[in-house]
Amino acid sequence: MSALLSENVLSHIGKQSEPQREIVTRRDIRKYAIATDNRQAKYLDGDVAPPLFHLHLFWDVVPLSEL
Repeated sequence: MSALLSENVLSHIGKQSEPQREIVTRRDIRKYAIATDNRQAKYLDGDVAPPLFHLHLFWDVVPLSEL
């Protein structure tokens, strides 16, 4: 399995961090659902977030050249 995961990724296993909070609106959920083609009514209503929605909330904003 380690061949599939980089040393950097493996170094995060078992780490803990402080909880973080972010304000999320229904509009945010709808925009993400449309952008990721998760067009189920429960996502478009904005009451339920699609899988993995939470991941992008805490990423740093970086220039495109650094992606």
